[in-house]
Amino acid sequence: NELLATDFQTITHPEDLDADLVHVQQLLHGKTGSYQMEKRYVHKQGHLIWVLLSVSLVRDAEGTPIHFVSQISDINARKLAEERLQETNQQLQTSIDQMPTAYILWDRDFRVLEWNIAAKDIFGYTKAETLGRTAADLIVPEPVRYLVGDVLERLRNGEAVDYSQKDNNVRKDGTLISCRWYNRPLVDQDSKVFAILSMAEDVTEKYATEEALKLSEKRYRAIFEQAADSVLLVSCDGHLKDFNDYACSNLGYTREEFETLTVSDIEVVESPENVKAHIEQILLTGSDMFDTKHRTKSGDIRDVQVTTRVIEVEDEQLFVSICRDFTERKKAENVLLAHQAKLKALASDLTLVEEREKRVVAEQLHDQVGPTLAFAKRKLESIQEATDDQAMMTELDSVSDMLTQTISEIRSLTSELSSPVLRDLGLEKAVAVLLREQVEAKHGIKTKLVDDGQSKPLEDDIKSLLFRSVRELLVNAIKPAQATEIQVRINRIEDQIQIMVNDDGVGFNPTAPSSFKSKASFGFFSIRERLDQMGGMLELNSVPGCGCTAIIVAPLKVLEDRQQEVVK
Repeated sequence: NELLATDFQTITHPEDLDADLVHVQQLLHGKTGSYQMEKRYVHKQGHLIWVLLSVSLVRDAEGTPIHFVSQISDINARKLAEERLQETNQQLQTSIDQMPTAYILWDRDFRVLEWNIAAKDIFGYTKAETLGRTAADLIVPEPVRYLVGDVLERLRNGEAVDYSQKDNNVRKDGTLISCRWYNRPLVDQDSKVFAILSMAEDVTEKYATEEALKLSEKRYRAIFEQAADSVLLVSCDGHLKDFNDYACSNLGYTREEFETLTVSDIEVVESPENVKAHIEQILLTGSDMFDTKHRTKSGDIRDVQVTTRVIEVEDEQLFVSICRDFTERKKAENVLLAHQAKLKALASDLTLVEEREKRVVAEQLHDQVGPTLAFAKRKLESIQEATDDQAMMTELDSVSDMLTQTISEIRSLTSELSSPVLRDLGLEKAVAVLLREQVEAKHGIKTKLVDDGQSKPLEDDIKSLLFRSVRELLVNAIKPAQATEIQVRINRIEDQIQIMVNDDGVGFNPTAPSSFKSKASFGFFSIRERLDQMGGMLELNSVPGCGCTAIIVAPLKVLEDRQQEVVK
């Protein structure tokens, strides 16, 4: 009764109604005798039902339409299965298209049935361009086409074929590429091959990388083996993982012997515990460079400079160490240093000889020439008093003036060569006279001498050297430093004498390269070298604009001083 109360338009799905009505009109107009279509009806409960509708038109004797005869078959289950299958196929096709590798389906004659997006990206052909074409026509270059027949025959026989080869494929634009292929035969229920599934990946860059790596390894090995230094690859536990031939020969081992050693076996300076600690430190810093000693198989000691860096090989931290043997160079340096020491000693001896000779000459001038000239001047003055000849008096006055000037110059020369005050009264008195007569009187510079009053017995050579050094420091303070005030302190510190010369001059930077080019710098160097040979030292403290403090330290004649104290 419910169906009789409605019409087919009401229960037909709106999307199917127009097609149904077109068929109805064609029946009514005699264009067709019947029609069949799949359509959807709306169930009483609201859900859709797929049906197969077969309709014919019944007419009377005059051909007038009387009614339709409809046969309706329920195909809902089949349609739902088809929809699910379509969805599955769509998902499968989407997955195939999104695969990063080429997916190609061939028939038994290697003609393309399916071609995904990755295949297009790799080979340059669209799917439409490939359907029905063979592999040899599309992507196999002429030099390797002979392989296609063998591969196809093996696949037809049900065998899986995987292979890769350099330049085994060609793109649409003619570019040769290298691909890795995974080919599988597809069989039916009767175990007959009906199709072939292939997956391919472009490994052109991988081949290029591998070839570059092989070339790099070849070059590395050549450099490694031909290096003029020992090259070691060391593990974190100190074992030698790899090494060049020079490393073995330099320490006298065969390769077989050397590969059993650890760093501690050849290390001389560091103990095994120190080696372990050093390795841990390098792991933190990443690199290091240091000098050490290695022991050869025969027991000889070699001086080496080690430059090491942490590297990572296959997730393992290793040390690559370059060990440069400088044993012969160090021997040569030691010989050179010995020669330099001899030269310094000779220079010091020459300086001492020079000082002694100056002292002898000064003593002769002071004890012989000076008194003789003074006596001659007094005799001349007696003659002047006894004569009335005015012309003679003029000549005698001139000679007297010359004698006076000569005596003055001899005194100055005597002081320059070896201060009589230094010889007779000691270093402190000589420095006081030097400050008073040479610094204050001649240059108008304010001076101050501070002496701690302690006994300071000195060897004659050291005393002369100290006086000469103080004089050079004062000359530097007067001229280059442009000082207005100079203070000298002389102290005894245990078994040493300390002399401090402080000025308020312009100062300088002792470490600046320009400082080493000045005359004053050469004077400082000369003083330092002479003091060094005597067991003393010179220290300079100066800042530009803040003056300079020079500190001289030299040994005292301690044994004699203590003997005098015992006598007292």
